Amino acid sequence: MTEDELRQRFDLTLQSIGSWSADTADFIRAASKADVAGDPDEEALQSAEQTLEAIREEQRSLEEACRSSSFKSDDIENGMATAMAELYNLEREIAAAILKLKDVWDH
Repeated sequence: MTEDELRQRFDLTLQSIGSWSADTADFIRAASKADVAGDPDEEALQSAEQTLEAIREEQRSLEEACRSSSFKSDDIENGMATAMAELYNLEREIAAAILKLKDVWDH
């Protein structure tokens, strides 16, 4: 993978992170509402699970892109590390929302 291809890949990841960040806020809000109302939100749960899987796939894909590139500038390398950290944070937050959404069903 060339440096330009890696930059394009990184730009796509940043766009996805922006979208997933907004989705994550929605999932957290849905989990809180479901918890307060005691009413499971199956649609939010399914969407959160799909988003979580997409984030995990993005992490794998980004790691592979980094490994396959023979050239990485410090800017790209630092940006990729930041993106991976952000993906990890989103993964953790969505997983917590999923647990909360599932917990409503258990009660």
